[in-house]
Amino acid sequence: MAPTSACAVCKHRFTYVDCPVKCDGCSGRVHRTCSNLSAEELKCLSSKSVALKFFCDPCTDGGTVQPADVRRFDGAQRSNEPPYEDSGLHKINTNSKNPMEIFSKWYNEHMIANESMTSAKAFSLATVSKTGKVSCRSLILRRLDEDGFVMMTDGRSRKSNDLAGNPQASMVFLWLNKTDDNLPQTRQVRIEGTVSKLNTDNMKELYDIEPLFCKIRAQICEQGKEVVWEQLKRDHDQLFDKVIKNNVQLPKPDHVVAYKLVPNVIEFYEAIGQKIGDRLLFTKEGISWQSRHIAA
Repeated sequence: MAPTSACAVCKHRFTYVDCPVKCDGCSGRVHRTCSNLSAEELKCLSSKSVALKFFCDPCTDGGTVQPADVRRFDGAQRSNEPPYEDSGLHKINTNSKNPMEIFSKWYNEHMIANESMTSAKAFSLATVSKTGKVSCRSLILRRLDEDGFVMMTDGRSRKSNDLAGNPQASMVFLWLNKTDDNLPQTRQVRIEGTVSKLNTDNMKELYDIEPLFCKIRAQICEQGKEVVWEQLKRDHDQLFDKVIKNNVQLPKPDHVVAYKLVPNVIEFYEAIGQKIGDRLLFTKEGISWQSRHIAA
């Protein structure tokens, strides 16, 4: 039986912070709090130095799906023993020669595992001013196109000023998940490329689907400008009341702009468990991508 996305005991879905216990018989999973295991038993379950397994009732006596006995074969780990350490060399497994396809696959897997988290779309964007001063901030990926990554921001912001003078930028996605075997998985995608501003028609739908608080922010905030908080609060409350009471629609201000970063470098990093991570570097030469593994 394939692992499910819900606890076999309480039936609640697992969140991205859960580390469920898996039955070694049927692969069914339960929350750690639903397993009734002690802290020491849970610690042993995640250790490779002891043969400790967990079996749910259907795998033992045919009862209802509940956490049941814990079976030890070599005995529990003694508290004074050093923690188990392992090592290995991980390799990114892909047959694709197109880094955008690999990114799309990784991105979709992360989004499925973190579907309720807006931050799952977050990335860091580094820009450089005309004078060579570097700045970095977090943004939300608004759209993934076949040829690049779309973001939206205030056209009066520092990042917009940087991009106007130097359209070269770098972005980083960091994703921390668990594998089906409950091992920690780290994935990072580092991207370099040229950024260009999109025309209004190419970004209208991005603004239209913005939540209300974002549309209000676009109306009352000039990103990075000093404010008097009390006055900003009054501006917010007045506009919010107007929208709610009069069903007012907030059009896109001219200063709300969207950019697309078209990559010429995409580097993938992946590490699982206690294995040394692998890096797969793609560089664009003309219209084709060239790839090679590089050391972590």
